[in-house]
Amino acid sequence: MKPYKLTYPISLKGTPGGFCITPMEIVDSMNRARSQAMTSLRDFVAAEGLSAEVGAYRPMMTEAALLVTCTEAAAEKLKAAPFVRELTPHTPAPPRFPRFGL
Repeated sequence: MKPYKLTYPISLKGTPGGFCITPMEIVDSMNRARSQAMTSLRDFVAAEGLSAEVGAYRPMMTEAALLVTCTEAAAEKLKAAPFVRELTPHTPAPPRFPRFGL
């Protein structure tokens, strides 16, 4: 099983009659989109019978994406799902080490 980065669509919604979107509305929209994506993914995995092929899925806190561990066959099926914007292989960033000196 390989890790994949699944991105999902986000629609920013402000308050009716508001002039601009506040930071709290952005956070609420992102939380709502993440919750909908997790629910859609859970339902899709159950409906398609991919429970054995999808190992784990969890949100990536710094991005509008989910980290999904699955087989290549399951990844191909996930790419065709309506709630998926993009599904790419995930390569984690190299570890950062603190600076020494000065």
